[in-house]
Amino acid sequence: MNQNQAQLILGACPPGPWPHDDPQVAEALRLAESDPALARWLVETRGFDTAVAAKLRVVAPPADLRDAIFAGRRVTAAAGPRAFWRRPALLAWAALLVLLVGISTVWLGSPRTGAAAFRQDVARFLTEDWQHDFDFPEASFPKICEWAGRQPGSIELRAPAQLAGSATYGCKIFEWRGQKATLVCFVTKAEGEVIHVVSVDRSNLPAADRSVPSDAPQFARAGEWNTALWSQGPRMYVALTTMNTEGLARYVKPAAL
Repeated sequence: MNQNQAQLILGACPPGPWPHDDPQVAEALRLAESDPALARWLVETRGFDTAVAAKLRVVAPPADLRDAIFAGRRVTAAAGPRAFWRRPALLAWAALLVLLVGISTVWLGSPRTGAAAFRQDVARFLTEDWQHDFDFPEASFPKICEWAGRQPGSIELRAPAQLAGSATYGCKIFEWRGQKATLVCFVTKAEGEVIHVVSVDRSNLPAADRSVPSDAPQFARAGEWNTALWSQGPRMYVALTTMNTEGLARYVKPAAL
């Protein structure tokens, strides 16, 4: 199997667990583990598909849409056409849009610092800014740790045992509020789901945020992501995934920290 064939097979798989019982899918995934270019393509494509699916799940059509379609609702000539902007469904959507704009304005305008800012900023980075590129494409987390240790500042990376034993797509170093942050993308073997883990040096955070617990990850929703926040060694970590919280907890559970 070559790279083009693998892309065709993996690109046809919907978001969610990989069908490992399909021999062609299994072979394509094995090829992705040894081919950095294919691995980069896979995480970009999978991330896009997952993001689109998540957006579609939260879009709710008007409650009477189905009935209106089947009834073939018409406006009679006697009543005269109703201005399109006065239709109830459109008015409801317009009101929702105004509400969302107001909420986003308040949220973006309010100052956020420390751990809360870290979680939210990383979620926005993954959704809007990251180009799905890696400074070090690599399928092995231990090799990523070795590479990070050779970078300026000697970045020390750790991960819960369940994550550390998973395959990776690579590592990206970027800037978060004036300091270096590292992104490592893990792919779970059982579910075929991507878990993005970003970390920063805790010594650069406000004192109140340096005590983020290592024995009890803090779970929260951030945009389209389920997240877990914890500290380990000199760094604070946040994991983001589209898996449910129970699935994420299996990979960051306290016993593994």
